[in-house]
Amino acid sequence: KQWYQRRVRGTVLPERWSSHCQFCFNVCRAPLPCLQCPDVVFCSVECLEKDFVHRFECGYTSELQSLPKMVYLALRTSLTFHRDILLHSQKKETSAEYTQLTNLITNFPLRSPIDILRRT
Repeated sequence: KQWYQRRVRGTVLPERWSSHCQFCFNVCRAPLPCLQCPDVVFCSVECLEKDFVHRFECGYTSELQSLPKMVYLALRTSLTFHRDILLHSQKKETSAEYTQLTNLITNFPLRSPIDILRRT
């Protein structure tokens, strides 16, 4: 039986920061750079304003480029799901998205031994 889960979070790989929108991941035909750093681009003002995560990354892009890809994805995922805490929100309830993230099903039993070794 095949199943899938909705994508929770993705990221643009550092080698594509200058060609793909940091928020929606689309290829930028007329890239709009971040106003604070020259390393990332957005496809529109709307995406620039919506990108919550980059405001915490801005200024640290050279350090982020050296992180392993899965570590960088984990960082962006954590920033995305902890935005209320990061913005000093008084909201006490847990968001549905955060609950979804913490209840993800692992695919470890489905992975081959070679794949496990390759990714360790």
